[in-house]
Amino acid sequence: MKEVKPAQPTSSREKSVTPPTETTSVIVQTKTNKTIWILGALVILLAALGIWKFIYKPAVPVSTILPQAQALILAVNSPADGTLAVNNEILVTGITSPNTTVVIYTESDEVIVTSDANGKFESTVKLTSGINSLNIYAFGDDGSEKTVSLDIVYDQES
Repeated sequence: MKEVKPAQPTSSREKSVTPPTETTSVIVQTKTNKTIWILGALVILLAALGIWKFIYKPAVPVSTILPQAQALILAVNSPADGTLAVNNEILVTGITSPNTTVVIYTESDEVIVTSDANGKFESTVKLTSGINSLNIYAFGDDGSEKTVSLDIVYDQES
C-alpha cells in the first residue's frame, strides 16, 4: 500500500486553515470583553460630561443683559389744576417711572424727591398768596424729561 500524503497548497492563496481551539476562543472572548468595557466606560463618560455641561453651563455675561428702556412717564394725582388752597403748603402726589428724580417748583419753594420702586412720589411745597405756578419735572436716567405745570391759588383770607 502506498501512503497518501496530504496535498500541499500550490499557491499563496491556498493555505490550510486550522480549526479554532479553546485557547483561541478564550483570547477572542477576552478581547471582546475588553472592548465592551471600554465602550461602556466611554458611554458613561460622555453621559457624565453632558450632564455636567447642562448643570454647570456658563453664566451669561452681564454685558449682554440689557434692561429694557421704558418711556419716562409723569402724572400728577393731586392737586388738580386750579385748586384753591387754604394753607400755605400743599401736598403734591403723583407717579412716574421707578426710582426717578422729581423736582417740584413754586415761586417760593423747590423740592427734590425720588420716586419709589413703584414710581410713586409725594412732597409738600410752600405757596405764596395768590396764583402759584406749580411745575413738576421728572428726569429719566437716559436724559429725558417730562414736565407738568399747574396753577394753584392760595387765598390767605379763606
